[in-house]
Amino acid sequence: MTNSITAGDTAIIRQHVQALVRMLLPGRKMKPSVVLLAGDALGHDTAVELCSMAAESNIDLVHLAFARMNGEYRMVEINVAMPRDQACYFFGGCQLTMPAGARRAMLMPGDACQGHFVVTPGEVMHFKTKSRASLEEGVQRAEERLSELLRHDLDVSAQGFIHELTAVA
Repeated sequence: MTNSITAGDTAIIRQHVQALVRMLLPGRKMKPSVVLLAGDALGHDTAVELCSMAAESNIDLVHLAFARMNGEYRMVEINVAMPRDQACYFFGGCQLTMPAGARRAMLMPGDACQGHFVVTPGEVMHFKTKSRASLEEGVQRAEERLSELLRHDLDVSAQGFIHELTAVA
């Protein structure tokens, strides 16, 4: 079953991609080895496809997953696919987090993984974190920052390209 994405949904996706570029890479230009992409929430098969795409292209992928909830189209999770050492590692259910006083957001993976991810211009890097509680404290700060950025028209063209693809029936 496919959900039809409206022009309004596309605008919501674009705003989120722009805001996350600003949050994850403040003032830094993305290199072609890292790609932020967005679309529907992933099932098992589409998560496997995402990993295949990352592995075949040797590109780290950060996927923003959207779904319609209570009549509203919104981001529900962030997924990361990282090709490393002839394998591709997938981390689903990530959340944005921001340490107190930080300019840059990080990604906190779901409960199955420890540590956090930092998106650099050229790759997604995993770091060990001593305390998951410290990351969880930053989730609210990140949500507030995201909400603030979504209220503004952002120009991130100096940091990378944003392309919109339209499905053909």
